[in-house]
Amino acid sequence: MYTLYFRNEFTACDTILAILGGYAGLVDSYVVWKEGNPRKAAFRLVGSWMLSAVGFSGWTAGR
Repeated sequence: MYTLYFRNEFTACDTILAILGGYAGLVDSYVVWKEGNPRKAAFRLVGSWMLSAVGFSGWTAGR
């Protein structure tokens, strides 16, 4: 991520944020939910989807 950012490849950074924010957020919140903490799982899911929304909207690339 940092390599792409410092190379000024901001569109690639947005793509990574969008994909990882969505996928990793789902997996992380699922694991936390199964461990018995549904409130923390929901909070983590919302937070990761906010990062994903930043990627989808293209804020890093300035779109």
